[in-house]
Amino acid sequence: MFKFKKAEKRAPTFIESILTVGVLVVLIALGFLVFNWPVAMMMIAAAIFAALMAMRCGYTWKELEKAISTKFASINSIILILFFLGAVVASFVYSGTIPYIVSIAIKILNPKLLYVVTFLACALMSSATGGSWSTAATMGMAMFGVAVGMNANLTVTAAAAICGSFFGDKMSPISETTNLAPLCAGSNLYEHIGSMLWTTVPTAVVCIVVYLLYGTSMTGGETPETAVKMLESLNSMFKFNIILLIPFVIIIVAAIVKAPALPTMVLATISALLLGAWYQGFSFADGLNACLGGCTPASLGISDTSGYAPEAVSLVTKGGMKGMAGTIITVFSGYVFASIVSHVGFMQKAVSPILKICRKNRFTLVLGTLVTDGALMALGGSSYPAHIISGEMFRKEYAEMGIDARVLSRTMEDFGTVGSPLIPWTGSGAYMAGLFGIAAYGAGGFAPLAIQCWLTSIVALILAATGIGMYPMSEEKKKEVLEALEKENSTEQ
Repeated sequence: MFKFKKAEKRAPTFIESILTVGVLVVLIALGFLVFNWPVAMMMIAAAIFAALMAMRCGYTWKELEKAISTKFASINSIILILFFLGAVVASFVYSGTIPYIVSIAIKILNPKLLYVVTFLACALMSSATGGSWSTAATMGMAMFGVAVGMNANLTVTAAAAICGSFFGDKMSPISETTNLAPLCAGSNLYEHIGSMLWTTVPTAVVCIVVYLLYGTSMTGGETPETAVKMLESLNSMFKFNIILLIPFVIIIVAAIVKAPALPTMVLATISALLLGAWYQGFSFADGLNACLGGCTPASLGISDTSGYAPEAVSLVTKGGMKGMAGTIITVFSGYVFASIVSHVGFMQKAVSPILKICRKNRFTLVLGTLVTDGALMALGGSSYPAHIISGEMFRKEYAEMGIDARVLSRTMEDFGTVGSPLIPWTGSGAYMAGLFGIAAYGAGGFAPLAIQCWLTSIVALILAATGIGMYPMSEEKKKEVLEALEKENSTEQ
């Protein structure tokens, strides 16, 4: 089947292209669903197969290696950002910034505002940390404990926590997916975040209204003992003061003024470390070690955690640059595969029937992006490979239609990121269902009430149909972008 002797270089056939892309789909789907194998390893296996198919088409390994190296050169900045995300989270815990936000949320709860506060608190925390899973496991579970004590609707509480957690995972400038999507699409971070406001804000408003309406049925209720003990533990671990919000304010202000992401993260981390050492009185060396390996109770000078609430201990055990290694490996693996299939032309040939349909108008283009990125996310169990491959597929299509790349990066996240909890077998879907003990579907399932997760895609289609928030490019910019894409492809070749 494979010919390794020097052959005349040729374009891949449609069958070869479908087979190459199909192997990725099969490997990820079976590996995740049946054997629970790591997505990164499945993508590496798919990349090996793609390389063999490329050699069958006459490409040498040196040519493929050059294409991979060229592609990697374009993601150096995202790798630095991904590494530093772990330091940001760890330093925000070490300083007391994240625990302070959690304590405020617990204190201000009103029974009728339980659901909307759950959504807003999780949205605030995930925006500060960029982590949906860690937010759901800390703030989300804290609110869930309050709901248990108030005899509230646990399904609504879980849905509100999930929506709030993924709000920040989509919008936070320190979220992995928020940084990865614009990289894959060819936009920049803050243009991407600004573009996402068009779909995220309307759905967040709907969430707030619906959760407020559900809250009107709530009466009475006391903060449960678990939440009280958690608050007591946090108060004994940290000294709380409004100045602890400084690192979070730095992130917010930087997003508003569109400051570069990495310097902003460095500044926020330094401020958090100084607060931890100066205001909290913790060891500065422990703070630096927390940034590298993750914050733990030991970073706060606590050697025995038996006297603290487990929820509080879990909250202060977060972050670290080493903890980002898995994400970075997945990104690298995805880009190896994407580099090969894009360089040889497998991807372009395989999706040509889909792209032909998508080229009809704005609506079909956005619909095709939502379906493609969502399908890849569902099959791969992760947003990372979905964004990488979708970005490669649609960058030129958006440019040719005169639509700015920030719309592509936004659309990739509209379902590929926030819709992941709705797919039960994905990492996010399985995690959220297991965390709250509530299935996504069936009687009492959280999916219908996880409004942010499914309504965002509908809003995206409405915008595409009306042309609102679609950022049309001038003819000059369109020509410039298409020339840059052509140059990029020729450089790889």
